[in-house]
Amino acid sequence: MTDNHTHHAILVLGMHRSGTSAVTRVINLLGADLGSDLLPPSGDNALGFWENRGVVEIHEELLDVLGSSWHDVQPLPAGWLSTPAAIVARGKLFDTLRREFSNASLWAVKDPRLCRLLPLWQLVLNDLNVKAHAVFVVRHPDEVGRSLLARDGIPIAHTRLLWLQHLVEAEEATRDMSRVVISYDDLLRDWRECMQRMRNELPLQWPVSISEAHLSVEQFLNPRERHHKLSATGDAALPALAQQAYQGFIAKANGGGGWDRIRMVSELYSTNAGIFVDEIEVLEHRIRTTEEQWSLAATRVVECEAALSKARDEWGHSVELLRESEAKQQHAAEQWHATVQQVQTTEVSLAHAREQWEQTVERLRESEARQHHATKQWEAAAETVRTTNDQLEQAREQLNQLERRQRWILRGGVVVALMAAIAGFCFRMI
Repeated sequence: MTDNHTHHAILVLGMHRSGTSAVTRVINLLGADLGSDLLPPSGDNALGFWENRGVVEIHEELLDVLGSSWHDVQPLPAGWLSTPAAIVARGKLFDTLRREFSNASLWAVKDPRLCRLLPLWQLVLNDLNVKAHAVFVVRHPDEVGRSLLARDGIPIAHTRLLWLQHLVEAEEATRDMSRVVISYDDLLRDWRECMQRMRNELPLQWPVSISEAHLSVEQFLNPRERHHKLSATGDAALPALAQQAYQGFIAKANGGGGWDRIRMVSELYSTNAGIFVDEIEVLEHRIRTTEEQWSLAATRVVECEAALSKARDEWGHSVELLRESEAKQQHAAEQWHATVQQVQTTEVSLAHAREQWEQTVERLRESEARQHHATKQWEAAAETVRTTNDQLEQAREQLNQLERRQRWILRGGVVVALMAAIAGFCFRMI
């Protein structure tokens, strides 16, 4: 049958911490578009998640509205695909995928939540006329469990059930797709063989050949970034159903088994899941109650720590204020002592000034007495001068009178002499 699709999507499926990020990046280096808005790397995945941010947000929002989450082992509600939340998510996914990949002939999307939401994705991909291909990435469930225990504190028994649930639901939903299984161990051991087998079994043509991409892939894949590796017999302790599922997927990845073996495990899981799902619900309710109590206790602890931290800060501030106050008090005491010393010095200076003032007053009084005496003497002298002046005026008046008399006397004498001379002349003439 002829494939009329011009756009192909690779859906990378697998449980969290199974190596899906590494497989997705290798697919990306071989030319598959991942979109423009990717989640950034973080401390628990330094090489990157290679997940489209918009897709992850839509998945999380839908699961939240459905009362579920990525770590919930309960099946999604019956008829969830027809709920308003699923219809809204379908529209959002359609818009996001068309915006991100309308020009890409081959693109890939990875989010472990895909395993549980594949029925919705089949509708969206049909709406977009995009052919879907499924890539299962498998890692030992206890390696996944140890990783999630270290990262999120999830018990390994719970993770085993999550691992089985993700793979079983994804297997059931992809039976009409071309699909392939990749082991995380095989990817790290021989990624070229894995990508060649993926191309042949899906089948697809890589936009970038394996030989062209090998340097970039070799630089990206780092076996040292793998943690929580089990020994060769690590699956011996697995529950029977989980062990059968893991062995079935590994056999398929190694070319030694078919999908029928995996399908039998899926059907066995689906048949028996209802037996313990009610008990799981009870346990999960207890877990949620415990988590709520723990969260409340943790909140109280945080509040107490915050209050303690605030009290410490306030105490430290009070100590600092006390130190500043003591320093100011010490400074004030030093200033007070200096002021007292200045006052004492001032008092000495003031006493000395008083003595000088009293001496000055005494000298002033003596000076006033001398001035008074001098004034009296000046007044007496002035009186004497006035008296002397009066006497002098009288003497001058008397002298003037004497001078007038003398002039008159002199004048009289001259007249008498003249008359005598005249008389004598006359006498002689006679």
